[in-house]
Amino acid sequence: MSLLSRAGSSVRRLWHAYEDRLSRSPLSTQASTSTLLWGFGDYLAQTVGEGRSSTELDTRRTFLTSLFGGGFIGPLGHYWYLILDRRCRRIFDPVSQTVAFVAAKVAADTVTMGPFYLCSFYAYGSLVLDRTGMKGFYEKIEKDLVPMLVAEIFFWPAFQLCNFSKVPVRHQLLAGNGMALLDASFLSWARAKDDWLSTLAAVLFGKDEGKGE
Repeated sequence: MSLLSRAGSSVRRLWHAYEDRLSRSPLSTQASTSTLLWGFGDYLAQTVGEGRSSTELDTRRTFLTSLFGGGFIGPLGHYWYLILDRRCRRIFDPVSQTVAFVAAKVAADTVTMGPFYLCSFYAYGSLVLDRTGMKGFYEKIEKDLVPMLVAEIFFWPAFQLCNFSKVPVRHQLLAGNGMALLDASFLSWARAKDDWLSTLAAVLFGKDEGKGE
């Protein structure tokens, strides 16, 4: 058996094991995957986004970020995707009204879950990670909420359009967590960096940080 065949066989076994556990314990399984992905997302934010070496890592931050993923995002996402699908099915038939059904789910997710998800992460960051309290939370929200929502809208609706139209409901949180690996990296980096907007603009548009044209 070739190396590629062995790798494919291992992936299939892991997937079957995941499917088996998901069917028996969906909530705990999705919480576990959220824990791993959010923790790894913060690790990427520190090593790739902030350029820290392994000796400079803030392990407390990574641990607490992973707890946010597993203790909040995992359970929230589990019930959110189930309820969203159930409610939209009452209004639109997913077979004869596929476009309207998927569009309604994307719209509800963008308008409802997006802002709630961001506010929750910033509240957790201020109260638990940074310990700046509600004052720090209000300052972050006032400064970052609108630009962060705009940044999130650039990719989440398009991703959820594919997720809701192609992925079974029981796997939508896993797919979302896969995208959240990148999003968690971005959010962790942006939340920890006061000038994240000018830095992002410099990367995207080639501007010097903190300077205009």
